[in-house]
Amino acid sequence: MTFLRMICSRPQTNIWTENIKKLYNEYYVLGEENRKLKAELQNEKLIKEEGNRKLKADLQKEKFEKEEENRKLKAELQKEKSKTEEENRKLKAELQKEKSKTEEENRKLKAELQKEKSKTEEENRKLKAELQKEKSEKEEENRKLKAELKKEKSKTEEENRKLKAELQKEKSEKGNSYLYTYMLF
Repeated sequence: MTFLRMICSRPQTNIWTENIKKLYNEYYVLGEENRKLKAELQNEKLIKEEGNRKLKADLQKEKFEKEEENRKLKAELQKEKSKTEEENRKLKAELQKEKSKTEEENRKLKAELQKEKSKTEEENRKLKAELQKEKSEKEEENRKLKAELKKEKSKTEEENRKLKAELQKEKSEKGNSYLYTYMLF
């Protein structure tokens, strides 16, 4: 470029010099436009970079805020979860205690029921034995009464038989005496 200026700044009347001046002017104009366009492009690029940088900063800030919010929510959720787990642990312990207490009460009630059942069975066994004894006594008494009744019946039958025989004898004697009296008359 310096060479072209040097050539163009000399006063020459040569046609080539005119052409070179024209070329220089065109080149200079194009170079100036090129510089302006480059400056605009650089400016736009800087604006875009600034915009991108701001967007990136905004995105980074937003991302950081979201991460911070998520971290807080996670911490709160973890705290709530821990609290719930602690409540569940306490409830489970209380439930286990209640269950153990209920099982102990059930065990005592079962033992008491078994004791009562055994007592009732013992009473029933005693009552059955007593009933059996009474039954045996009644049967023995009935057997004795039947034997006595049979003996009495036999005695009565024997007396009846004797009385019948005596009656028969008396009848026979009376009949004979009637017959004898009848015969006598």
